[in-house]
Amino acid sequence: MLRCYRSDPTHIAPVEEIKVRQDLTFEETPMKILDREFEVLRKESVPLLKVLWRNHSTKEATRETEEPMRQQYPHLFWPVPVEEIEVRPDLTFEEKSVMILYCAVKLLRKKSIPVVKLLWRNHSSEEATWEPKEAMRQQYPHLF
Repeated sequence: MLRCYRSDPTHIAPVEEIKVRQDLTFEETPMKILDREFEVLRKESVPLLKVLWRNHSTKEATRETEEPMRQQYPHLFWPVPVEEIEVRPDLTFEEKSVMILYCAVKLLRKKSIPVVKLLWRNHSSEEATWEPKEAMRQQYPHLF
């Protein structure tokens, strides 16, 4: 018996929406990726996703690793809906950086250039790009 439980209509899931199998189990399906972050370990960073599941509230969203989710649910990684992109009148849009993944120094013949690998909003970690550190420090000071 539940003690001190207060009834909340959002806690009720319509039974017809849940497809229950013969063995009384059902499949959890992800609806949307709410957030993308990186867990930094000693020598590598692991991409994590905050996933919203069907019939659950945003408070019950879980953290999942990106690769298995990308393989099992590729539809979650399709291009961003056009409504989420702010298109200017000249039909251009601004890419916004989310975080720095790595820092390195690119060695040329007579000089070296510090570079950073940036993760961009609405892009996967595979689409991160190497950019000159000083230019990014001026353009995105909040990342440093």
